[in-house]
Amino acid sequence: MLYWLQATRIKTLPASIIPVILGFSYAYYLTSSFSKLAFSLTLISVLLIQIITNLFNDLMDHYQGADTSQRLGPKRMAASGYISPRSLLVVSLSLLVLTLIPGYLLAQIRGWQVIPIGIASLILSYGYTGKPIALAYRGLGEVFVFFFFGILATLGSAWIQTGVWYISILWLGASIGGLSCLLITINNLRDVDEDRKSGKRTLIVKLGWQKARFLPLIIWMSIYLLTLIGVIQFQLTFYPIIALAGIALLGLIITINISKLNPSVKHNHYLALSALHLLLYGIFWVYIFCSLTTPLL
Repeated sequence: MLYWLQATRIKTLPASIIPVILGFSYAYYLTSSFSKLAFSLTLISVLLIQIITNLFNDLMDHYQGADTSQRLGPKRMAASGYISPRSLLVVSLSLLVLTLIPGYLLAQIRGWQVIPIGIASLILSYGYTGKPIALAYRGLGEVFVFFFFGILATLGSAWIQTGVWYISILWLGASIGGLSCLLITINNLRDVDEDRKSGKRTLIVKLGWQKARFLPLIIWMSIYLLTLIGVIQFQLTFYPIIALAGIALLGLIITINISKLNPSVKHNHYLALSALHLLLYGIFWVYIFCSLTTPLL
């Protein structure tokens, strides 16, 4: 069971949980209504899609030789022999079929438009590392994460609740997507040498480490420039701004230290801090949305 939990990469799951909570919180702020059923189904669907993506990633990287004994990050289950490739494939496909259940129920709530979104998400959960799409091998992993676990998950969650696509929180979806990209970037900076040798052409490999090590700092700057839109939109007062500045400072410390660090196991420490950064950022905006309305009952 422990190996399967590691295969799901449980520490990364806030990347799918946070945008769903944010989307529904924003919808609640606007409408003062909250569907527990729609929220639960959306959260289950997005979590399953991320878990399937992670399992396929473990499996496809093993088949394509991207995970070796020199790996600096956490051990991958197929490459390490802890879980057989066949078992990973069977469980991945089983979960993919299972995802159709909450997807079908969401379609009953919100309409047929849920279906193409769900199908595209499931295809790309395999296509993130699986051939012939293999987005992560083409330097497009960040694009996938930015769109699906940022913009689509945030705005789509609000849409599931209300039936409206709120462009007014596009900045928030992009910020959350950026925070998820930060996780991927730190992960790929750590693995740059292994990825280069195995032919995995991540964005970091394409840019070269000397240039790419500053990418997290650029992402951080972009996130908080976007966040200024939210500060103005919701007219944040002194104490919330101080709290937000503290979260931003954590991100700045992470990204500055990453820019000075050669690929090593130390990246794992900053990867964990980056996940905490994402969590705190999401909690902050959920608090803001909910504090502007009556308490959830």
